[in-house]
Amino acid sequence: MASTAMRAGLSRQAADAAQRLVVPSQSEPTETVSEEPERNGEGPSAGAGRITVGEQVLAFIRARGEADVPQILQHMRTLRPGIGKGGISPVLTKLCRKGLVYRISAGRYRPAPVPEE
Repeated sequence: MASTAMRAGLSRQAADAAQRLVVPSQSEPTETVSEEPERNGEGPSAGAGRITVGEQVLAFIRARGEADVPQILQHMRTLRPGIGKGGISPVLTKLCRKGLVYRISAGRYRPAPVPEE
């Protein structure tokens, strides 16, 4: 049997080799929420010209006035076919923490009022 140190070394080598083989696809959608929605061409998605999942979810909820998770998920699957509930729930949690949406009941959300300028 191989020693623990030898197994650890081989595991590290295998992980390093696998890492070198993995090339991230630029066509895959990101499932991140930016710290602030894009404004005036600024923010994380400004240069890429891509809208984050959080921005899409927020826009959908604002357009409807309120929405539940199945409605949000159905809409998001038209924009990002591979997305599942596991990609939506953390986004909704982050939007709630930032005060951009309110959870009005289990699985139902309403947008926070947009400040007047």
